[in-house]
Amino acid sequence: MVVYTKPRWEKKVAEGLQKQGVETYCPINRELRQWTDRKKWVDVVIIPSYVFVRCNEKMRSEILQFPGVLNFVYWLRKPGIVRDEEMVALRKFIDAYGQEEIELVQLTPGAKVVVEGGPLNDRSGIIVDVKKNNARIQLEGLGIAIVSRVRLKLQE
Repeated sequence: MVVYTKPRWEKKVAEGLQKQGVETYCPINRELRQWTDRKKWVDVVIIPSYVFVRCNEKMRSEILQFPGVLNFVYWLRKPGIVRDEEMVALRKFIDAYGQEEIELVQLTPGAKVVVEGGPLNDRSGIIVDVKKNNARIQLEGLGIAIVSRVRLKLQE
């Protein structure tokens, strides 16, 4: 499942829920930021306001009461559940392309495609739009769009 957090609370929520025994995943990218007087390495959350959690129905009410948690993410009026194979693909993508942009957008269904090449090779999804060499692809069941240079093949 996916938890929607207050802005800039993602890391606090993930760490706190882990201390309570909940399995969490909050994708983070390490970036070198420059201020006028210094440079510093900063951990930046890749998907703002979202934390992935593995929980059962009983744990849901406890998670909702945790400080910083606003609600669970719903998709088509059902809780947004991320299957294990989708989490593996997302982790591979982030490990390989941590600098790429991941957007959370309101999506409408479109053509079904299969990715040819890269860490999401042979993954199917729904294409949202294509601009130049970037394709925005919807992962099933959640509504996350991943923007990257990928080769696509229309699924029949």
